[in-house]
Amino acid sequence: ALIWGQLARRTPPTAVGPNVVDALRLMAPGAPVREPHPEQIRKMRVEMGLAGQALAASQFAGSKRVLCGGFDETTKLQTGLLSTNFQCEMKDGAIRNIVLQGVVIIPGGTAAQVADAMAARVLGRARASLQGWKEMHEQQNGAGSWPGPSPEDIGLHRLGGALIMSDTCNGARAAKRLMLQRISAAVAEDIGPDEWKKLSEEQQHKVARAYSGDCMQHLRNIFLDAMSAAASAHLKVALEDSLAEFAFHERMTPDASALIRAMCALALLTLTLTPTLTLILTL
Repeated sequence: ALIWGQLARRTPPTAVGPNVVDALRLMAPGAPVREPHPEQIRKMRVEMGLAGQALAASQFAGSKRVLCGGFDETTKLQTGLLSTNFQCEMKDGAIRNIVLQGVVIIPGGTAAQVADAMAARVLGRARASLQGWKEMHEQQNGAGSWPGPSPEDIGLHRLGGALIMSDTCNGARAAKRLMLQRISAAVAEDIGPDEWKKLSEEQQHKVARAYSGDCMQHLRNIFLDAMSAAASAHLKVALEDSLAEFAFHERMTPDASALIRAMCALALLTLTLTPTLTLILTL
């Protein structure tokens, strides 16, 4: 637990062992203590990630209800990546953000592939993780000894009534529509065909519906991009004579976005070089 705690706080593996030894020598003077090898600590860093996923799955399964499920797909080096987040109301009334998987590699970025990944690679893996924890606990403590939530409480059926949040592009909108359809089917399956038939059409719609939402961060980017394009178009005309005096290699542009990126790059460069320049001037 001490090692996991330090790794979670991003302590370098080479420093974790000495820190643990110092703490144990302070709390238990004279007790035999052997410093763990850094390579073993690096292996435990993988264990910590798996344990964190199992704990997140337990929190999700034990929540009172899921308020929101968010996802965003991107592509890096021709690899599809999916990030997710769930906002849950716990049984004590607290609202908690739960990340079941930090980033998941998915086969592609189509709407169907994203919706499939939400069900199988995010919720499905979380359910399998909690199921494995339960089985191991009962192997060690006897059948029926598991005190935690049921792994069956992880799935698309828990998103009934939730807000599904994502990007505003066409692909994300299509993925959200597929998610809403699959959530409705999952809720009906969880209730059972016999009990489902007993519900009126209005009741079925009430218990199985979910909502689609657009991420405000993405909407803000759309607004800013439109404002930047309009400003650039105006400046291109207003500064036409002045811009004509510069050569192409001077890279002068009325594009406001390019100006912002240049200022950001200059600021980062200044922050990076300032300690080096200070050292050189000192020497």
